[in-house]
Amino acid sequence: MKRRLLCLVLASAMAVLTGCTLAKPVRESAGADRWVGYYMVYEPRNTVDSGTSFHRSQGIVWGEWDEAAGTITFPDMTGSALLVLGQEDEAVRMPSLTEMSSGPLMNQIGVSEQGHTYMASGTVWWGPPLDAPSDWDKQEDGGGWLPCLVYRTPAGGFYLDADTPFYSFSSGGSVFHQSDYTYRDDDGTLRTDTLSMTVAMEYTPRLTALRVVEFDEDNRPLCTTDLPLSEELPSVTVGPDTAWVTVEEESAEGVQRTSYSLTEGEPVVHEVILLDENGRGWGVDLTIGR
Repeated sequence: MKRRLLCLVLASAMAVLTGCTLAKPVRESAGADRWVGYYMVYEPRNTVDSGTSFHRSQGIVWGEWDEAAGTITFPDMTGSALLVLGQEDEAVRMPSLTEMSSGPLMNQIGVSEQGHTYMASGTVWWGPPLDAPSDWDKQEDGGGWLPCLVYRTPAGGFYLDADTPFYSFSSGGSVFHQSDYTYRDDDGTLRTDTLSMTVAMEYTPRLTALRVVEFDEDNRPLCTTDLPLSEELPSVTVGPDTAWVTVEEESAEGVQRTSYSLTEGEPVVHEVILLDENGRGWGVDLTIGR
């Protein structure tokens, strides 16, 4: 899934929910471990029914943070992270890491003498697996999400808590979590930061075709560009007579059309949701311009 680092000094958010055990984490006192976000783990129905899902493992799972790439991984787990690490090197990254689509709420940050308030939001996607039969039903055959809370230790280590409720696909909706973190700043003043997150879990059909149709100012079709369903989508450069375009996303459920005006000359970016073989989705940007 595409990983993005968004760095905003005054930015926008709101977000959602709550192994090998090495030591019992401490999370409630000044200078203790800090909740920093979610790691949403996808579980298709067949792994849940067969008992091979990661959800059998519970407790603390330590992760690896790649500072250069700005990514986090956890052993034997495939998921999507949304993290807010707060103020670092006099910059506020909001969010610090997102491997999700935009969420249902605006990202926000508030600053006061008492501390910072962060609100972050994201969306994760699911749909039919690649080998889904023709009678596959999202209510009956959907799997679920394991929304793991991610913590950061004072030494900079990351771990998640896998002992968390399992959410079925058919229930949809979102998860939410909020936590306060108390600390002392450089001059010894006690401050409290508040982080809240909402993560929406959205269904999407599996695409079978992707097209961009160009139209002139009289709404006459000019040409159609067929695009591959791949993570590296090529940009589409329209002709000089194109006034607007329609992105057509075709699936077994029909064709969804989204239209964009190009009269102002600026390129537009359309998010395409693709699914892996298990039905876990991720967003890919399609850029259309002159």
